[in-house]
Amino acid sequence: MKEKSKNDNYARLSIQLEEFKKALEQSELQYQNLLKNIPGIIYLSSCDEHWTVHYMTMEIEKISGYPASDFINNNVRSYASIIHPDDVDLIDQAVQESLSQNKAYEIEYRIIRKDGEIVWLYEKGQKVSDADGKIWLNGIIFDINKQKQTAIALDIATEEWRVTFDAIPHAILLLNREACIIKCNRGAEELLGKSKKKLIGQRYCNMIYGKHELSKHDPYKKMIKSGHKETFTSTVSEKSVEITFSPIINPEGEIYGSVLLIIEK
Repeated sequence: MKEKSKNDNYARLSIQLEEFKKALEQSELQYQNLLKNIPGIIYLSSCDEHWTVHYMTMEIEKISGYPASDFINNNVRSYASIIHPDDVDLIDQAVQESLSQNKAYEIEYRIIRKDGEIVWLYEKGQKVSDADGKIWLNGIIFDINKQKQTAIALDIATEEWRVTFDAIPHAILLLNREACIIKCNRGAEELLGKSKKKLIGQRYCNMIYGKHELSKHDPYKKMIKSGHKETFTSTVSEKSVEITFSPIINPEGEIYGSVLLIIEK
């Protein structure tokens, strides 16, 4: 009887172990599937000069052109070896600072892909300690190359626009819905005899005619009402000029400001 009870206990234990094993395998499978679907590189590395990698997801190959196995324990190359030379000190400084302050680090830097292309990455990580007190770096890396290139192109376009805007010989002022100046070019400064700093934020009628409020028949009001360009002649700084208000319309079709062009006759 005791022998049968003992065998039953072994049988139940065996079933429980088998169920636990299946649950563990299922959990591991779900974990691996989760990692595969994260659009970034999850890593665990040593806090050394090579950032020696001990774990890295397969997304690294898609981003860098090199398989994860190349970087594990510096098997073929170190992760540090593909970082752009100009960004190495930046990364080191950011990580060391975060370690000293016991906080997470966030860095944007470049790597050189296998094909020679330079790619921008965004990395967020933090230090973790194991049971023996050894410090590791754990984090995630995202490919932000498209966003970065777009931002760089926008900066270039903005600068080109600024240079072109200032190079136009006529006075141009951008007005908001309240007829206040939000931007102006060098031509406006020269015609009105005031710096951009003094012009921006002021109502155009105050800067041109010395009137703080728009008159009942102000052409700006007429443009707002009609929704069309309004042109008239006037005198500004003792000079005969042609003034044109052109509406600035948002995607919803609403007028939210105007381009004011002043051309000396």
